[in-house]
Amino acid sequence: MKLLYILILLAISFMIFQACKSQKTQTDGNKAVNTPSDTDNNTRPNPNAELLFLNSKSCRGKCKVYQITVYQSGKADYMGRKNVAKIGEHSLNFTKEELATIEKIFAANDFASLEAEYLSGARDLQGFEIRYKGKNVKFHKMKAPENLKTILEEISGVVNGKVSGN
Repeated sequence: MKLLYILILLAISFMIFQACKSQKTQTDGNKAVNTPSDTDNNTRPNPNAELLFLNSKSCRGKCKVYQITVYQSGKADYMGRKNVAKIGEHSLNFTKEELATIEKIFAANDFASLEAEYLSGARDLQGFEIRYKGKNVKFHKMKAPENLKTILEEISGVVNGKVSGN
C-alpha cells in the first residue's frame, strides 16, 4: 500500500514539473514575469506574445512619459502618464503594415547587436527601456549609440502617431 502512495506522489510531482516547465519566464527588473510562449504547440506564432515593449520614463523637465506593449496580433496596451496626447490606459490596434514597419525599424538598426544597458548614472535624465522579441535594452539618450537613438525616435513616432490618431 505504501508503494502505491509513493507511485501516485511521483506521478503527481512529474505532472506538476512538466506543467511548470512549459511556461517561459522573463525578468522585468528584479521581478519575474510569466509570458506566453512565442508559439502555440510549435506550429504557429502566438498572437498574444509580446513583440515590443517601450517604457519612456520620467525626467525633471517636460518629457513624454508613457509605456506601451505591442503584441504580435497587433493589439497594444498603452499607458500615458505625463506630457502625452492621451493620459491613462488605452487599447490600440496596429495594422499588419504598422507591425511590418516596426520590424523593419529594428532590423535596419541592428537591435540584436546592442548591449543590455547604456546608462549614465545621472538620476535627472529621462530613461528608456525597449524590449523587442525578448531582448531588453535600458538606456539614457546621452549614452546610447546612434542606431539605438534612431530606433527610439522612429518607434516613438509610430506610437505617438497611433495614439493621437494620425
